[in-house]
Amino acid sequence: MQHSLIDLSLILLALAAVGGWGWSLYRQRVSKTTRLNRDGTERKLSEDALKESEKRLRLFTDAMPALFSYIDKDRKYRFCNLQYERHYRLKREQIIGRTVAEIEGEETYNQIKPVIDRALSGENVFFEQWVNYPVAGNTFIRGSMIPDVSPAGEVDGFFVMVQDMMARKYAEETLAKAKETAEENSASKSRFLAAASHDLRQPMQALALFIDVLAGRTHDEESGDIINKIQASSKALEGLLNTLLDISKLDYNLVKPALRNFSAGELTTRLAEEITPLAEKKGIELIHIASSLRVRSDPGLLDRILRNLLTNALSNTEEGKILFGCRRRGKELRFEVWDTGTGIPEDQIELLFEEFYQWNETGGTRSNGLGLGLAIVDKLVKLLRHRVEVESQVGRGSVFKVRVPISTTEKEDSPKDTLGADKVANGALIVGIDDDPAVRDALSLLLQSWGFEAVTAASEEDAVNQLAAVNRSPDLVIADYRLQKSDKGAHAIKAIRNRWGQEIPGLLLTSSTDPKGVKEAQEMGFQVVQKPIRPEKLKAVVARHLEAPSADS
Repeated sequence: MQHSLIDLSLILLALAAVGGWGWSLYRQRVSKTTRLNRDGTERKLSEDALKESEKRLRLFTDAMPALFSYIDKDRKYRFCNLQYERHYRLKREQIIGRTVAEIEGEETYNQIKPVIDRALSGENVFFEQWVNYPVAGNTFIRGSMIPDVSPAGEVDGFFVMVQDMMARKYAEETLAKAKETAEENSASKSRFLAAASHDLRQPMQALALFIDVLAGRTHDEESGDIINKIQASSKALEGLLNTLLDISKLDYNLVKPALRNFSAGELTTRLAEEITPLAEKKGIELIHIASSLRVRSDPGLLDRILRNLLTNALSNTEEGKILFGCRRRGKELRFEVWDTGTGIPEDQIELLFEEFYQWNETGGTRSNGLGLGLAIVDKLVKLLRHRVEVESQVGRGSVFKVRVPISTTEKEDSPKDTLGADKVANGALIVGIDDDPAVRDALSLLLQSWGFEAVTAASEEDAVNQLAAVNRSPDLVIADYRLQKSDKGAHAIKAIRNRWGQEIPGLLLTSSTDPKGVKEAQEMGFQVVQKPIRPEKLKAVVARHLEAPSADS
């Protein structure tokens, strides 16, 4: 039963039209109003023609993979094919002449009676429904009914064709369930990533701050070396955590591109300068070819795409070279990363951009990273409406190409000027509000090491009381977005403003990856920074808030 409903409907229409002459003769034979030919020879020829027509029609319909019949206006079967015998386990002689209700039973007849009524009213009917057959049981069917209209315009009966669609229905339901399960698994994975990254952010934030404080103190050579290794491990762990965050943000549609025109060469030069020391450490030569062209994209997101491709090339190349540069192709600039690494089999290339997918030349998985770098590349490329292409040969290396539109104007959009971290106002009083004691302690030590005075508190009330004790207006308030007992850092900042002045700038830190929470934090009117934030970045953000006029007041 592989024919579609449309296919069978066309067959039915053809039978109704082409076989019309045969059916007309058939009706004449079974009708009480059959006109008797006066000439015996003519009558004999007509009967022979009728038998031949019925023979051809029965031969054709018996080969059909569907139930085919003719039912007259009294709802009696006048013709049925071989499938009827198999379906009802009755001989044709036991079906012909009996009504649909007699063959089907009252329950089944009442289920299909509405479509029969429509066919007998002169309507072409195409239908799908569940029917509880006496023998076959509950079955999903597709059917067609074509009225048989006489020359006088009366409906003498109808042709009907019915397919058992249980196999296809089962396949469709199985596919729907599989899709639903896949979507549930994907949603569950996203929730897990969001929850796991959220719970890890607080201790990671405290760890990063403590390490930075420790690194700023005087140590002997051996201790300094250990601290450097701890700091490197902390940054690596933070990188993995941020990768999980990036996936969560992209899955939740939290990343909004900010397109502008900028120099491709400046971007690639900066990336090459950052990656070169890592390549040299592995004994790999990084060759960079800059471009003087300007492109239109989001520089931050394009930076992340190219950085991931360079990191991927570096991790898959044990010796040789990495070529990083640009080629113009029409109205696009192609950013290309070539490597002389292990290469990728052709049948694996389509899997490269799947989350958590890893491959090496032995068929095992690499131990470095989570297998999310190229998945992030794929999501960001689609978000920016760019294109990424991959070519690879096992044993010779790979090339990744990202196509980006060339700017149609020579003018470069300059980002807003930002103040450097060195322009920090020493002696400024900064309030830090966080319900995690470790984060409070680390933040206090770090702010003091930068030359600030610090007041740290666990809640809005605690912060207000401490400021009242020192009787001094703060220069900046840094607060965690969510505090204990459903309190919010934004409310704490506003309470301090109400007491000491609306011009006091505020900064919200959050470890939440919930899109509603992040959006809500942004709508509070303060800058929102995701935890964990590197100390050097926090220092730059603090410098900007202290030196620039408050944008939140």
